[in-house]
Amino acid sequence: MWFSSALVSALRRVSGKAGWEGDCAMNQSEPLSTSAAAREKNARSPAWPWLAVGVILLPFTIVQTMLPLAAWFAPIFLLRYARTARRARVALPMIFLAQAIGAAVAMRGGEIGDVFSLAFGLIVFSLFRGVISTLPYAADRLIGPRLGQGTRTLVFPLAFTSVEWLIATLATPNSSGSSLYSQYDSATLMQILSITGMWGVAFLIG
Repeated sequence: MWFSSALVSALRRVSGKAGWEGDCAMNQSEPLSTSAAAREKNARSPAWPWLAVGVILLPFTIVQTMLPLAAWFAPIFLLRYARTARRARVALPMIFLAQAIGAAVAMRGGEIGDVFSLAFGLIVFSLFRGVISTLPYAADRLIGPRLGQGTRTLVFPLAFTSVEWLIATLATPNSSGSSLYSQYDSATLMQILSITGMWGVAFLIG
């Protein structure tokens, strides 16, 4: 009688402990499942709206009609698209097209000469701008995931600054095609520019 009562008490204690451990395991697994659900939700959400907004803003970042906020927000939307698009081999060519189209629209009326020179200059500049401006997004998409979270945040700004420097060092188009000139009316950024040059402002925009 005493032995059976002790056995029942022991079984109750063991079952209670197992239940408590099971509850703890379920509670610990909840953040993981929630995180997985969040990642799955982000993967299912469409990325093209980010691209669309970036395409609309790009023509207002260089050359003819420059809006200061457009130069800040266009890279944000395009970078968001580059990170959320499912396939890099689709996202990067789309960003190239967006950059090329944005450069072509921004160059409207910017060339003087015959029709052939106008078309040739517009096409060459647009293609060049599309290729070189896509490099920071390619670096962030292809190299960034291999780095730590803190280090990845520096990939795009550094690549963006490097591209702006490369454009400025070339005889054509030189720095006249830089989006940094859109910030000429900001007294605060002009103070930064006096210390770091154009590249400090480029790093902040990136």
